[in-house]
Amino acid sequence: MKPLSAFIYISIIVIFFFSCTPTESCGQPEINYGAGFFHFKDKTIANDSAMRVFYYKPINFTPDRPILFLMHGADRKADHIAEEAAELVEKYNFLLILPEYSEQLFPKVESYQYGNVRTKPKELWTYYVNDRIFKLARKLSGSSQKKYYIWGNSAGSQFVHRQLIVGANKFINKAFASNAGVYTMPTNGADPFPFSLKGLNLTES
Repeated sequence: MKPLSAFIYISIIVIFFFSCTPTESCGQPEINYGAGFFHFKDKTIANDSAMRVFYYKPINFTPDRPILFLMHGADRKADHIAEEAAELVEKYNFLLILPEYSEQLFPKVESYQYGNVRTKPKELWTYYVNDRIFKLARKLSGSSQKKYYIWGNSAGSQFVHRQLIVGANKFINKAFASNAGVYTMPTNGADPFPFSLKGLNLTES
């Protein structure tokens, strides 16, 4: 094989194997119609890493339509949900956002369900990450929404109701929390967070 031909052949192989898939945003994050995901870097994550944020954008989506965050369970799997929810998302015409809080980037129950509250300073609490994802998703989708809806089930429910409790609710319109294995009660009980508000130094309001 001639040197030039070999170079072209190898270049094609490299492009094929290392280029983005059709549903993955390369470089600058994007939200296209249908199912896909983009990478999101946050101060709670190491500098060389980024979390995946899956989404489904219906074909008739307009800037005035709602945005719904769906929080996955303890299995940390979000990659299959967008395709499975496609029919309903198209029917009701809302933007579905599915942050993936992977075990690798948010280890154990402390980083996801308990939000880093017991291990890191407040500026690194996981409960504030969704607000920052919302700001980017709003920009990428052209949305005019000022707030988002959020639903969490199981471990995701633990995340959602604590996100409200600690005050990370500035951009939340309504929240739904279902089937949590452990709830944080709105009391200053004998048991500290995550079982009560004890240790959070929250005001009465």
